[in-house]
Amino acid sequence: MQCRCDKVDSFRSAWDRAERKGQELGSQHIGTLLTIWGDVTHNVLLSDQHFRRAERLRMLGEDGVDDALRRRRRHNEAVLELLRDDFPAQVRRLRTSLNEQGQGDIEPFVETFRSTARDQLADTDISLHDAEEVSRGLDDVIETARRGADAVCDRMLSVGGELAGLRERRDAHNDPVSAVILAIGALLIAGAMFSCAPAGGRTCSDPQYFSFVLLIIVALLLLLA
Repeated sequence: MQCRCDKVDSFRSAWDRAERKGQELGSQHIGTLLTIWGDVTHNVLLSDQHFRRAERLRMLGEDGVDDALRRRRRHNEAVLELLRDDFPAQVRRLRTSLNEQGQGDIEPFVETFRSTARDQLADTDISLHDAEEVSRGLDDVIETARRGADAVCDRMLSVGGELAGLRERRDAHNDPVSAVILAIGALLIAGAMFSCAPAGGRTCSDPQYFSFVLLIIVALLLLLA
């Protein structure tokens, strides 16, 4: 039987590849947000891993419960610090940058996002329920993107606050967080659309953007595998 730590390592490796590709798009703010969100997700996964270990040790009557809970708290506190400080501050910087550059035509990038995400969703072995939820989430992000960069940034801040609330009550409730994490990942793709399509004309090639979208979607779907 495989250890669930493989899931943590697989996500981190996949996200690091996506992050490097995101840096190639040329947006410092998107690149920094990718780093922050990778750290958020990694710490969420590790925190929950230690929480489950503590529960198993308690059930078995074994030592190590306190140590596992201490590790869980450390990772969860790292998540909350990133969500309260680094993430919203960087979203505000992104908003300012996107508003200053103006908006060009994002529709070609929207279609690349939509088709790539749907192809990966069809080919990834996850439950029908999870696939339906992801599909609805992707449609929501596309609708948000079509309302403009401010709407995308507003949604990032809203969903980031939602995740912070879920992590604050983690000890009492085992609320699912995958949908929230996937939503921010998809919103980062939307943010990149605007970075690639300023008012003066596109700055990213189709292959660059396709590779970025593909790597982000692959990394995010690993959370549901």
